[in-house]
Amino acid sequence: MPRFVDLSVTLDDVPSERVGVRIRYVDHRAGAEEMARLFGVPASAFPGGLGWAGEELTLITHAGTHMDAPWHYGPMSENGPAARIAEVPLEWCFAPGVVLDFRDKPDGAEIRPRDLEAALEQIGHALRAGEIVLLMTGADRYWGAPDYPDRGSGLGRDGTLWLVERGVRVIGIDAWGMDRSFAVMRAEYEATRARVLSAREAHRARPVAGDGIHGRVLSREGGARGRRLDAGRGDRRLRITRCAIMNDRRFTRRAFVAAASAPLAALAARQARADKLPVTEESHRVQPVQTHVHAPPPGTAPSPSAIERALQQTVGTLRGLRPEEFVRRFDWGKASTLPDGRTLREYEIVAEDRELEVAPGVLFPAWTYNGSVPGPTLRCTQGDRLRIRFRNNSVSEHTIHFHGIHPIHMDGAVEVVKQGGSYVYEFDAEPAGLHLYHCHVPPVALHLSRGLYGAFIIGSRNPRRDRPTELVMVASGWDLDFDERNELYVVNGAANYYRDHPIRIRVGERVRLYFVNMLEHDPINSLHLHATFFRSYRTDAADEVGEYTDIITLCQADRRIVEFAYEYPGTYMFHAHQNKFAERGWMAHFEVVP
Repeated sequence: MPRFVDLSVTLDDVPSERVGVRIRYVDHRAGAEEMARLFGVPASAFPGGLGWAGEELTLITHAGTHMDAPWHYGPMSENGPAARIAEVPLEWCFAPGVVLDFRDKPDGAEIRPRDLEAALEQIGHALRAGEIVLLMTGADRYWGAPDYPDRGSGLGRDGTLWLVERGVRVIGIDAWGMDRSFAVMRAEYEATRARVLSAREAHRARPVAGDGIHGRVLSREGGARGRRLDAGRGDRRLRITRCAIMNDRRFTRRAFVAAASAPLAALAARQARADKLPVTEESHRVQPVQTHVHAPPPGTAPSPSAIERALQQTVGTLRGLRPEEFVRRFDWGKASTLPDGRTLREYEIVAEDRELEVAPGVLFPAWTYNGSVPGPTLRCTQGDRLRIRFRNNSVSEHTIHFHGIHPIHMDGAVEVVKQGGSYVYEFDAEPAGLHLYHCHVPPVALHLSRGLYGAFIIGSRNPRRDRPTELVMVASGWDLDFDERNELYVVNGAANYYRDHPIRIRVGERVRLYFVNMLEHDPINSLHLHATFFRSYRTDAADEVGEYTDIITLCQADRRIVEFAYEYPGTYMFHAHQNKFAERGWMAHFEVVP
């Protein structure tokens, strides 16, 4: 009788993942708030004020245990379209399997046909067509460590073809990939000065197909893959992290070079960066090909009537934006202690091209830091050592310019990072206060108007003892047709979101609002709170004497720390006091409850 074994472990954000897995946990009270917005009732309507609980995952499809599809490596295979997971016969994934032990091979070694023959001879097994081959390299012992992707041996072209020619369609391995590590292949590439990186030979031999399989297939084209596999018999445990379903069509060298050489070279260059790389003006890795795309094709911008309809609609969930989370979220980085006792905070920031829904039904081809606009709100304490690893996955060249005090080669004004390149910014957090960061590649107005900016908060060494509720808002605009005039005015990326989803606070609750103006194409912006006054601090609320007012006016890149408390319950407006801005998306509410 067949015996099924659960081979999975849970997803987690571990150093072994090249692109981190982010998990947002929604407890029952937060679930009630979500349900209240969905069903149009107050959260108190649910028993005990409790709703559903769950998790929200942000991850790439290469995370965790998975199978790779031919389409993942290129659009074509031989003379036809590359196969996607839905085109793979399910019976290929349910078959007898054999484990071959290559733990005696050093990291980066190639598993050749003679090695496969010897391993099969050792266990007295002859391969049969349709069997699944699982390769044990010993890499699974390093799962959870940063160097896991460089561990274990891997298949080359010859070994892959040897298996395929014997009818093997599914191959599993306990390493980060089926091939040898990118560090080894990159070294060979640099030593031979090859024109094309000889990477992923195992995949180049024949295309692979697959998807995130851990009991469920979640997507036809990539999908969440869920969890690592633990498979074995007795004490021969094997952690299978990658599976490949081999297609019948050969993936020719010409097709491989045309479809995959550029992204593979970029990925290998990013892989080459080590944590111990000295931080100098040459710390970045760039690709030789430069592209600078300014605007999408003509005719893709929404019509004026579509924009007007969007401004009148009730805002629901927006694709690519999470304003309800962003307003209260601060990224403190990964903290550790340096030998001198100071705190080191490490951040990962990736420039990516994303299509964002900036108003109901209105899409914009944004340039983003970490997939959204604004980028993450970076948080630290004065004197912390900051290390920001920046990768550029965008079509255009970018940088990060941090407002504050730092050496010139950390300024982000001249260290241009081209497509596929990276750079490490490292400096001490000074001075205390509310700052910002943004791209500084000319034309700077274009890069900012497309979304490359975020807030940057350095807390004082001697903070005030009170602990207010903290919120962050970054004001900006969207030039939807690229004529250098804004059609929408927004806070935290979305038009009218807080108008239809008021921010809830309590009577007497002291609120500290970090407000940054990143509006391009208009000379000034403003913030006005209804029915209350506030203390306004230019950069640092710990040291300055705040102005007492109900409106502030800001030029571009200006910012204020605003502190207030409401005395009476109710729903109160706050918005720009330029009426055009307020009527075109820069309108919001506080819901003040007893």
